[in-house]
Amino acid sequence: MEEPRVGLSGAGSTSGDAEQLLAASERKLHALSRIAEAIAVDDDLDAVLTGISATIAQAVDFPECNIYEYSEVSGTFRVLADYDREETREASDWQGRVCSSEESGVGLRALESGQPVVIASLDDPHLGVLERELMERFDEHVMVMLPMFYGGRRVGVIELCDRDPARVVVDEEVSLARAMAGQAVAAIENAKSLDSLRVFNMNSLQALASALKAKDPYTHGHASRVAAYAVFLCRELGIDARLTAELEKACYLHDIGKIGITDRILQKRGRLNLEERALMQAHATMSATIIEPLFSTEVVDAVRHHHEAWDGSGYPGGLQGAGIPLLARVLHLVDSYDAMSYSRPYARAMPYDRAREELERGAGRHFDSELVPPFLKVLEGMREMRLGASEAATEVADLIDGDEHARLVGRYQEDSVAYSDMVETLRRVRNQHPEVRYVTTAVLREDGARFILDAEEDPALRSHIGDPYALSLDTPLLSAMWLGRSGQSDIYKAWFEGEENVLYVDEWGVWVSGVAAIRNRRGETVAVVNVDVPAVQMASIESGAHRVFNQPLDEGDLQARTAQVLAITDELTGLYNHGYFQDQLQQELTLAGNEMHTVAALLIDLDGFRSVNERHGFAQGDIMLHTVGQALLKETRAFDTCARFGGAQFAVISADRELSELTDFAETLRRRLVVLLAEAGESATVSIGVAAFPDHAHDRETLLKAAHKALKEAKRQGKNRVAVAGSA
Repeated sequence: MEEPRVGLSGAGSTSGDAEQLLAASERKLHALSRIAEAIAVDDDLDAVLTGISATIAQAVDFPECNIYEYSEVSGTFRVLADYDREETREASDWQGRVCSSEESGVGLRALESGQPVVIASLDDPHLGVLERELMERFDEHVMVMLPMFYGGRRVGVIELCDRDPARVVVDEEVSLARAMAGQAVAAIENAKSLDSLRVFNMNSLQALASALKAKDPYTHGHASRVAAYAVFLCRELGIDARLTAELEKACYLHDIGKIGITDRILQKRGRLNLEERALMQAHATMSATIIEPLFSTEVVDAVRHHHEAWDGSGYPGGLQGAGIPLLARVLHLVDSYDAMSYSRPYARAMPYDRAREELERGAGRHFDSELVPPFLKVLEGMREMRLGASEAATEVADLIDGDEHARLVGRYQEDSVAYSDMVETLRRVRNQHPEVRYVTTAVLREDGARFILDAEEDPALRSHIGDPYALSLDTPLLSAMWLGRSGQSDIYKAWFEGEENVLYVDEWGVWVSGVAAIRNRRGETVAVVNVDVPAVQMASIESGAHRVFNQPLDEGDLQARTAQVLAITDELTGLYNHGYFQDQLQQELTLAGNEMHTVAALLIDLDGFRSVNERHGFAQGDIMLHTVGQALLKETRAFDTCARFGGAQFAVISADRELSELTDFAETLRRRLVVLLAEAGESATVSIGVAAFPDHAHDRETLLKAAHKALKEAKRQGKNRVAVAGSA
């Protein structure tokens, strides 16, 4: 006859009772201590659940322990954690499973009675048909079900299972398991509360990040790329996953403090003055202050000190060498590389070779010399991927007829033979390069970048002719468009000239892209091929920060953000509207008052514009206004503010110019606008009034009055000229 296997304490009296009870007590105290630590320390729900299930199973010597969450609404149980010492089933297959009341009658009984339920064999009459089938399926013979309550609310159950039919469950085991269940529910609820708070906090930070993205689109893409570089470098260095996840969060948040810095400083092309530099450097401390209540000390310290230099010349603390936290040193290195290697509207990217030289030159001075070689190894691997993507893109471009491609303008043409043949070409080349995931072509139109061809087979994922290329400015094509707006004469040229070695990050993953030009028979670039190779899939990113900060815009978000943009935009010209101009002027004057620099308001009027509408109609007049608006964007600096003031009148805020420079700038602007109008077949002229703080006024209202008075003086003197306030 088989001897029954007894758990923690024996069922009878033996000479070893004292030692066994002492050992059981020690194990009980140890197990309760471990769960108490989870309550006090660990705020990650998955980690808490996994640790508790393993701890309880080991303490009472059961090979299996499952934790279920109970839903009062549906009467179902969902598996939150699954510990299986013998690994007879995949945890991923069981975790998250929802069990009906028919499958979990024992669990429901435990909750209703408030007492543990012990199932000693498969013949137990309390087992339902489905429950018995599940136990037989996994060869389980013994079960203990422990109820969990929190504040009088039914939270769930803990299930212990054993495959040994000879197992005898004794009272001491049930008592210990029940005590641990009481502790466990406190840990679980604590972690849930913190998890909910973390989601709320991350959503709040995402809102801040979205606001910063609207303020400076480069900053958002920069944070995503820096996070990806940091994850790659951590893996190369062998840094553990937990620390890597902390660093990834720090990367997404390291510039959040820039939300408090004016656009004029964020986008300034030239050197910052002392006051501007102090404000810009304060962003590291501001960022750390914003996130300090929400994140670990490691994340906060990495954000606070990510501009510290190895030789002590950095800020804010002037730390040096090993005194700089490791995560801050890694962040400083990858942050610096992205700043060098990625084009912005006010700064062209360094070619990869030069950026590499800068990293090598900075080793031991700006950067930890132990980090530079492994990061260069990461970059070299990335460069090889980019060259492969560019090669695939070139193959596609060589096979596509540019003139035929240019004829594809609307979705109705997707049934044509020409469209089908070109899509098949994309797929054929993609299939010859197993590393490639996406192959598309796109064109640049006045309303933005638009898809033409997409090799994707899945109809739910495939883009169609005329679909917007992207919602983010952080794509290769739209970065080129942005460069084009800031002065490139050939927008396509801006895309192909660079030798950058950069990543692109979106909600789907981290990508290395290659591009090639599609040309017509005259050799003109009419479209581009874009090839994306996954550098790392989203699931491989270490923390949830990637998903939070790179979420696609859902319809509600898109409508809300579109409404925000429309609220400050003049629909006809694409410039800011009168209301936003007033707000921005007030902000600039406040800053100028603190720093004592100049701020000028230029009021620009198209002389005789009414006659244009009378001669050619309002449609032609609207085209003329749009043309002037786009010309203003091109002729002004990236950090100047251009707006349509009303009717045929425009306005520009221009800071940090001496009065003589302002006059020259206004005259140059007037001449170029007159030439532009003449080229469009219009003889209209342009008058400009200029007023500056602190020379002509000390507040917004008087500054605008002075500019308006100067504009009237320009017209009084015969129009088509510039007048400065106080010069009459």
